[in-house]
Amino acid sequence: MVGAAGAQIAFATLMGLCFWWVVRKYVPWFGVARPTRTEIRGLLGLSLWYSAGEAITKLLLASDVIILGMVLSPTAVTTYALTGYAARMAVNIHVLAAGGAIPGIGGVIGLRQYQKAFALRNELLAVTWLFATTIGAAILLWNRSFLTLWVGPGNYAGPWVNLLIVCTMAQTAFVRSDAYVIDATLQPRQRVLVAGIAAALTIGLATLLSIRFGHLCGSRRPDRHAALARLGGWGRRHVSRPARHGPGHRPARRGPDNGVATRARARPQAHVTVPAVQLRLGRLPAAPEQRPLNPLLRWMFLLLVFSIPFEYPDRSFPIEIPTITAGLFLFATLLQPSACYARRPGAVLWFLVYLYMFSLGAALNGRDAVATHLITPDYWAQVFKLFLLELEAVLVFWAAANLLRSPKLAREMLTTLAVACAIFALLPVLGIARTARVQWGGVERITALGQNANTSAMILSAGLIALVGLQYGLGRTSTWRRALGWAVMALIVITVVETGSRISLLALAMGLTVFALGGMHTAWAKVRNAFVTALALGFVVAVAYNSPVMRTRFEDTVEHGALAGRERIYPALGQMFTERPLIGWGPVNNKYELGIRLDERIRRRRDAHNLILEVLSASGLLGAVPFLAGLGLCTMAAWRARRREHGMLAFALLALVMTANMSGNWIASKLLWLILAYGLASATYPPTTVPLPAPPVLPPWPTLPLDASRRRGLAPTARS
Repeated sequence: MVGAAGAQIAFATLMGLCFWWVVRKYVPWFGVARPTRTEIRGLLGLSLWYSAGEAITKLLLASDVIILGMVLSPTAVTTYALTGYAARMAVNIHVLAAGGAIPGIGGVIGLRQYQKAFALRNELLAVTWLFATTIGAAILLWNRSFLTLWVGPGNYAGPWVNLLIVCTMAQTAFVRSDAYVIDATLQPRQRVLVAGIAAALTIGLATLLSIRFGHLCGSRRPDRHAALARLGGWGRRHVSRPARHGPGHRPARRGPDNGVATRARARPQAHVTVPAVQLRLGRLPAAPEQRPLNPLLRWMFLLLVFSIPFEYPDRSFPIEIPTITAGLFLFATLLQPSACYARRPGAVLWFLVYLYMFSLGAALNGRDAVATHLITPDYWAQVFKLFLLELEAVLVFWAAANLLRSPKLAREMLTTLAVACAIFALLPVLGIARTARVQWGGVERITALGQNANTSAMILSAGLIALVGLQYGLGRTSTWRRALGWAVMALIVITVVETGSRISLLALAMGLTVFALGGMHTAWAKVRNAFVTALALGFVVAVAYNSPVMRTRFEDTVEHGALAGRERIYPALGQMFTERPLIGWGPVNNKYELGIRLDERIRRRRDAHNLILEVLSASGLLGAVPFLAGLGLCTMAAWRARRREHGMLAFALLALVMTANMSGNWIASKLLWLILAYGLASATYPPTTVPLPAPPVLPPWPTLPLDASRRRGLAPTARS
């Protein structure tokens, strides 16, 4: 300790000497002079504010350790300090780098070049953002390994504490950057006052929350067995590992409820043992999916699914209905976060990397978004809105991928989607909120609630596939339910055809075909599903052929190659990608750039009408690679699930939405992300096995007479 303190003193002395030498050499007016009383008063006032601000900063940065030591224990302080060491070191590195740029910014402010100072501040924040995200991602990935190699695995506070520390690091980096800029203006008073209020609120909340959630840090590792005993509800019985040898040892018995092995010993005290594999992996005896789900969370999830068909573009409020229900669902996940975010699938990490590249492309292209600025000045407002929509979709995907590991909840989701689509399909038939838009050739495309026809058709097609899977893929169904299901399917097919969406009709055919080709384990089920699919496809073709709008659109495509402008959009997007293949044209800006290249006079902003081309043109290869990686993981999981409880249903739904997205762009649609989550979760369902035939019943063994058995030297009860 003495050596460390002496090193700090030596470091401060050397730094002071270096500062004195630099100032003496490069500042011509450096010297000694007697200031006036006014100058002394002004300098002291400024120094007091700076000193107060620095004291508040030190208190705020050091209060977490003090609070943990007072509320919890020194062990918690040790675990927390070691877990946050990498983040604190990163903050110190950023402080040194940002502090080196502040004198230059202060000089620009002193010259009253405020536009240049504003640009320099934006550059500093961009560098800070890049630093925080890069270092933060590295800490999230490798902090546990770093601590294991450094001080051992017992000093890692856990992934949630690690995530919160990284968020604090990023927030501190941004706050310190702006604080330096404010101090360069020589007006620190407001900053210090706000910092004081923030410090008081932070310390108070930190004390209360440490009392409530202190088990997440420090005491979690040493009190593992006690925590397991409390969570398992085993009263005051001792928790220990099973002994492999010793007197009185008996084989373990499987408990009837929670799968915990109980062991009787030749001692009066009862013992409960947890399997060693679960202790090594840090898992509790009861799996999270086996615990009861919070009812409000469950109903919010089903409400989100039910709201998907009811998008309302002609609404008077600014937020779409599925966006509102998705927000309510995400708020409800806070009631039971362990059920929604305990597992972090690889696809979630890839999609988060895609969002990072989305932000990077927006930041780099936002400085020169010429195409957007020619038409509208609100580039950043549109980018921020799109980013929030996609971030919400990814969070919904993460939570749903955990919740849908329950086959029961997955069945409820499919049932809710099918019911919602049936209700929506009934609206235009009854004339409720019916919307008719005249297309080329004088034909009308019918939808409801003012929706885009392709969007309505894709959602309804997904509901039809879900209904088919519920009827013929997830167990037996009564005859009257199947009859009602066929009536609903006929209604949905008619509504889909009236929308005039060609790609949705092809996507529906793709989904039905995929569902019929695999997943069944008996010959009768395969033949039945093939017959049902052929019957459904025949009905779809018959209705489409007798529909003027669908027949006209298909004839226009076959005879003239017309694809509603896509024949011009796709080549233009390919040219845009070849010009900027790495980072793309930036979100939102790519749509305005496409409109300029197509010489659009009415719709100056044109969508890519293709999911993959949208990602490539907006974020380039840096965004497309992680997005496709996450998509590929979901697809492989849905394919592996064909031998499990839900069969090919998840893969059929995924094939449908991806086929539809080859002619449309629904990257922010909640339906796409829920189906991706369903495909990822369906690979965890129990496998479906073909029941083996019963063994043949053998006749009883013949018994020999008593005298004959004695003559042969056999025991009277033995059998030959």
